[in-house]
Amino acid sequence: MRCPQCNSENDPGASVCASCDNPLTAYSGTLTGEASAATLAKLARLSQRPQVVPAVIALDVLFALFGPVRMLLANAAARPTTNAEGTNYAQAAFGTVGVAFMAMFLVPLALALLFLAWGAWARAAWAWWLNAGLLAAVCLGAFTGFFGASVFVRIILIAITVAAGAFWLRPEARGWYGA
Repeated sequence: MRCPQCNSENDPGASVCASCDNPLTAYSGTLTGEASAATLAKLARLSQRPQVVPAVIALDVLFALFGPVRMLLANAAARPTTNAEGTNYAQAAFGTVGVAFMAMFLVPLALALLFLAWGAWARAAWAWWLNAGLLAAVCLGAFTGFFGASVFVRIILIAITVAAGAFWLRPEARGWYGA
């Protein structure tokens, strides 16, 4: 392709002349390769991970370990084996089936929480929304006593989720995820 300004020969498909930097196509003159100050400021903000992200990821992992996994282990340890005479084998068998049914629900739930932690680390927009919902659900569950914990543990859960949620809903965290 020949440049209309300096008449030098250029490679086919080139958008700018190699000798004089003259645009060879109609749209190449609009591409300067420079970003505006606003774009550079936004890029600087988005290049740093907000401090709340590792905290929420840690909460996701803790919820997975101390939620479904703890419940499953507690139910497996508390299931009755036999009665005092050692004759009630039916109760032990049905207790084992109950633990197996709980595992069918709780193990995928724990894996989903760990996947959510990975999504939050990988900066997936869906992870921001799901973590916002998870923080709200845990706070509501602790407030209503759904988890069956003591009042002290419930107050700590409420305080942690409200504090994490306040930082999670800030524009910096939300913008970092593009949510």
